[in-house]
Amino acid sequence: MLHAAEFVPSIVEAVGGGLGRDFDLEAGGVAEFYYQGKMATGHWSAADRSSPFVFKLDSGPTITLPPNLVWVDVVGN
Repeated sequence: MLHAAEFVPSIVEAVGGGLGRDFDLEAGGVAEFYYQGKMATGHWSAADRSSPFVFKLDSGPTITLPPNLVWVDVVGN
C-alpha cells in the first residue's frame, strides 16, 4: 500500500460532472507491505517519472516484489 498526496484536477471524469482524483507518484512516501500473512512498513520512491519504484523497509534493506501478480493500492494522504 503506497501512501501518496492526493489532489483533484480540473478534469471532469463523470457524466454527472464529478471531478477525477490524481496522486503524486513522483514524491515518494510511506508504504506498507503485506506478504504471506505478514506486514512490514517502509518507504517508496522513484528517481523520476520514467524510473521504476524503489521499495525500502524501515529496517534498511531494499526489497523486490514477488514474481507474478502483485496488487498495489494507492491511498491518499
